[in-house]
Amino acid sequence: MNKVFRVIDADFNRAREALRTVEDGTRFLLNDRTVSFRLKKLRHELSRTMFRHLNRKILLFSRDSEKDVGRNDDFREKCSPEEIVYRNLQRSEEAIRSLEEYSRIFSPSLSAELHRLRFAVYAVEKEISPVLYKPWLPTPCLCVILNLVEENQFKQLAGSVARGRPEMVQIRYKGEDIPFFVKMTRWLKEFLPEDTLLIVNDRPDICQASNASGVHLGQMDFPAGCARHFMPEKIIGVTFQTLNQAKQAIKERVDYLATGPVFSSPVKPGKKPIGLARLTHLARKIKIPLLAIGGITEENACQVIQTGVSGIAVISAVAQSACPEKTIQRLKLIMNRYYQPKSNRKRPVQKGRE
Repeated sequence: MNKVFRVIDADFNRAREALRTVEDGTRFLLNDRTVSFRLKKLRHELSRTMFRHLNRKILLFSRDSEKDVGRNDDFREKCSPEEIVYRNLQRSEEAIRSLEEYSRIFSPSLSAELHRLRFAVYAVEKEISPVLYKPWLPTPCLCVILNLVEENQFKQLAGSVARGRPEMVQIRYKGEDIPFFVKMTRWLKEFLPEDTLLIVNDRPDICQASNASGVHLGQMDFPAGCARHFMPEKIIGVTFQTLNQAKQAIKERVDYLATGPVFSSPVKPGKKPIGLARLTHLARKIKIPLLAIGGITEENACQVIQTGVSGIAVISAVAQSACPEKTIQRLKLIMNRYYQPKSNRKRPVQKGRE
């Protein structure tokens, strides 16, 4: 029986370690408090279940790590953070299954409880797997917004934009020909470089139909929380005007926020600019990626990125450029030069304070 308990001890340690690794990943990589808390509860429940049926000393006395013939059989290879989370989910399921099988020898009731816990881990795996492999917003991020009007003109501009390789392209259509919108979004998805994200403005259904990277929503569009529910694998961005709107969007697990116009914009001539001071305040308050939009050009882009935002979105600066490709490349150079990650930013010292 001592050898059986040695197996139990090894698999118990393996299951807890794997669950903790996944918990940390969902907490710090995915910023998903709900799932990380569920994993924490599962980890603690596993421990309580085991110790209801086994004395802790039995497992410790059965341990013989020094003579473990497999202690040096550790195959390591470089992998992404997402892959670490997924592999440890599988590792926890395998370890709990082994516990379930070997515990039949001395406690069928423990085996039954472990069976239930294993299926609870399966449920977590199903929930977070789409999120693990969804695209992430790169920073700094240049988003070029393309207004879809006439097909040939749109394709000509899109070609130049694609050669500039912005991090993100958003397609916006205000017409009523939905089949045309789907057709052109699908074309753009195939045409853009693989590393350029395609975001659909306003329409989660068009996003799904075209297999775009994500959707951007306004305050009067489809609710972000509903979009997240049936699009867990997509990027979701939201435009906001107030901090309360931003906080609500963050609760709904959006991936980025956008605000503006920063300066007077020909796209929205009647809207009052928020200015650089307000943008700086918002960038300090908001902890997820924040994009600035409205009146941004090559001449003022450095001022905008220095406010602390994660990127900029442009329309006219590219659409009205003699060479959109070169304009995009110059804007990217400006962003890369002046962008400072949030973790590296020093809080400005106010005069009169130490």
